[in-house]
Amino acid sequence: MSPDIKPVIYTAGKFRGDIEANIAIAATVALQVWTMGCACICPHMNTAPWQGVLEDRVWLEGDLAIVAKCDAVLMLENWKCSEGATRERQLAMKLGIPVLYSIEELREWMEARVLC
Repeated sequence: MSPDIKPVIYTAGKFRGDIEANIAIAATVALQVWTMGCACICPHMNTAPWQGVLEDRVWLEGDLAIVAKCDAVLMLENWKCSEGATRERQLAMKLGIPVLYSIEELREWMEARVLC
């Protein structure tokens, strides 16, 4: 990838349950990712307005297609409680896409990319 093109980071975490709180967590992390100089895909913000319009599987299948095109996946603190985030993580690992577990790990990953 050209150094002029921002890496694309996908945030994976729980959506269901307390949807508003989970969106707030994802949005906070997404802004941190953007601030670090990456482009961020935040599925919580992407499809929240359309919940109930289509079956949940449609959103998850779409999210998996997006994961496959990303440079890294950043797991949110609540990812272990999410079937969707778990599947997104599994796909990333299967495809060899780096899976990161904190903003600090993302920072280290970005620094390592610059050194290469």
